[in-house]
Amino acid sequence: MQFEFSSDGDLACLDDIEINENVVIAHADVRPALERYGPGSELAREAIDYAQSNELPGNLICPFARRETRRKPDAYTR
Repeated sequence: MQFEFSSDGDLACLDDIEINENVVIAHADVRPALERYGPGSELAREAIDYAQSNELPGNLICPFARRETRRKPDAYTR
């Protein structure tokens, strides 16, 4: 599964993979032109919300997603 954000032709995406009923957040790719808009944070939040809504355990192997959840823990918990 892939979560995407696009603006003016630039694309940001976050790849997650479901493996044995676990959501693995593997990689966030944000073009420099989009970084100031925060799409990486939004995409990580969407992927984590998806996992939580479907009661799937998550595994953050993406360094960006790990940093984000440590930096703003309240934004990623229900």
